[in-house]
Amino acid sequence: MKLQVLAIQSVFCACIVAVCSTKVCSYYGEQRYAAPQSSLSNCSWFSDSACCRRTEVTSVLGGMYKINKASQECKNRLNYMMCYFCSPNQMDWYDENRVIICSDFCEETFKVCNTATYNNEPLLEGFETASEFCKAQSFHMIEGTQNCFNFDPNVFDTGGQSLSSFLFVFVSFLLCVFVIH
Repeated sequence: MKLQVLAIQSVFCACIVAVCSTKVCSYYGEQRYAAPQSSLSNCSWFSDSACCRRTEVTSVLGGMYKINKASQECKNRLNYMMCYFCSPNQMDWYDENRVIICSDFCEETFKVCNTATYNNEPLLEGFETASEFCKAQSFHMIEGTQNCFNFDPNVFDTGGQSLSSFLFVFVSFLLCVFVIH
């Protein structure tokens, strides 16, 4: 009897984790949900839970032009910025067919990419402000860090594993332990 109760509780916990991890990929409409994706070449930090597919990443980022004289931080930020369509959290900041980007992300990217060039021309030429730069990328910049696309520097330091993924699994585990007891 106790074994049956434990089995039922385990199934219940698995269902909680599955329901909690179902995230609508608003960029793609209401029919797509974040799911594990292997072989995401440029957006690998989203492989545990991604809204994009490998072919989409290849299609979008494969044709990107090479940026020169950019610091590693600049390259990381631009790469992260271009992978917005893979984020499983896009339902929080993709609205009315636009990416809502955090001002700090945009401003810091603008700052660290000031030496970057494309075709021997400054990458930021023609942009007076970070807001102008992000607007030209079809992003809408807002103040603060809530409900906006923000840079996660941890993805470039931990081999592609995001701290948020770890925290989600850990909190889900704690919830299951709490429910079982």
